Amino acid sequence: MVLYIDSLMAAKMEGGMSISQDFTFTAHDLLSVTGANHSARSYSRLADALERLQGTQIRTNIEAGGEGEEGFFWLLEARMQHARTGSGEKRLKAVKVRLCDWLFRAILSDRQVLIMPQLISSLNR
Repeated sequence: MVLYIDSLMAAKMEGGMSISQDFTFTAHDLLSVTGANHSARSYSRLADALERLQGTQIRTNIEAGGEGEEGFFWLLEARMQHARTGSGEKRLKAVKVRLCDWLFRAILSDRQVLIMPQLISSLNR
């Protein structure tokens, strides 16, 4: 998940687009790029992964972007937006993720980013 978001950010940087800590994408796109199938179980596992990442607390004293800080933070904030179909079934519309300040600064300022090349090439078409 974090690698996917890093790749989205890198693609925006390469394309000269404005960048913020907030990213919105579809679960379908994420599953396609990562090679996962599009089953209901995959969507459920995505929700589980977001929950684990959102609950991941990191302790750091690492510097990024010429600034250092010691402390604890959560890696990201995540939300899953859904809509109801005419039959009342819940359908996932979008995933919204907000990177923590430290991770955002590390990627933006220091270009310390891992990317998924297939994502970059597909976004630059």
